[in-house]
Amino acid sequence: MEVNRKTIDDLIQDIHYLQDELEALKYVISEVPVFEKPPGQPSILEMLALIKHAQSTYYRPLVEKVSDRRKSNVEVDYDFKNSIDAKEYEEQGVEYLINKTIKHRVSFVTMLSNIPSAVWEYPVATRGPEKTLFRLMQEMVTFERGQLKSVAERVLTLQDQKANR
Repeated sequence: MEVNRKTIDDLIQDIHYLQDELEALKYVISEVPVFEKPPGQPSILEMLALIKHAQSTYYRPLVEKVSDRRKSNVEVDYDFKNSIDAKEYEEQGVEYLINKTIKHRVSFVTMLSNIPSAVWEYPVATRGPEKTLFRLMQEMVTFERGQLKSVAERVLTLQDQKANR
């Protein structure tokens, strides 16, 4: 895929849209048990906490490093999926977690919007094959969509169960 201003702007729109999905969750999340963990699966709170954790400890710091134009090759050896402690988020509550994630997303989108087109093609060495910043952000969108889809499905299931009681 060719990386140009249009594809970059479309990707930034996708990243912004995920913020809208979080906004929509705020209105239904209080009606479901967010700490409940089905066998072998994370709780709703843990899935949302992983989005926040990935954004603040992995994606944002990485984008900051890459967008520093003096560093055209950034290496990252960090697995955010295995470095999260959801307990800190449990104490703060799910509404706080969602609001904080949205707040950070607003500034993250602004930061991404200010990155010059050429920087989006800078290489990033992560676990696995090297990729561009653009590809890494596409992976972030895919990851977050998956998390939010799982959350939405769980919310709907819990709401259906509640309605059928």
